[in-house]
Amino acid sequence: MTPATADTRPPRRVLLLSISLVAGLAVVLATHRQQARALWGSLTAVPPAALAVVLLLVLCQLAFQAVRLWTILPRGVALPLGQTAHAFALGEWLNIFTPARGGDAFKVVMLSRAASGPAPSLPQATGVLLADKIVDAGAACFVWYGWARPRNSPTRGR
Repeated sequence: MTPATADTRPPRRVLLLSISLVAGLAVVLATHRQQARALWGSLTAVPPAALAVVLLLVLCQLAFQAVRLWTILPRGVALPLGQTAHAFALGEWLNIFTPARGGDAFKVVMLSRAASGPAPSLPQATGVLLADKIVDAGAACFVWYGWARPRNSPTRGR
């Protein structure tokens, strides 16, 4: 089979998973009609412009986090930004569905498999991800400190 005539259909397991998810959603909606109507009413009450702004902001957040992860990579590693962003996005998506931050383990494996050039080793990729989590926690503490500090504090404004 040549690349021009290669089959571009998704693998059978992806198709089966998609059908299972849609069927499961249909069963849940059919058995909980009142809650489904209430959910639909809530969703249609949100203006489309607000949804577009929220989607844009979430995509910007993901892009900035992927760039941050890419900048933490060691200088000797030739991992392109696109591959880093791909690993980050898939890992974040998996973190939604897997217990114990399984998406982070997936990120480590994806980062250690560079398509071109030298890839970071598994310990290096783990260290990069830990450094990213430390920066994340530091930023959260910085935001919390700025938010939680009393307004009439003598150190305010200095």
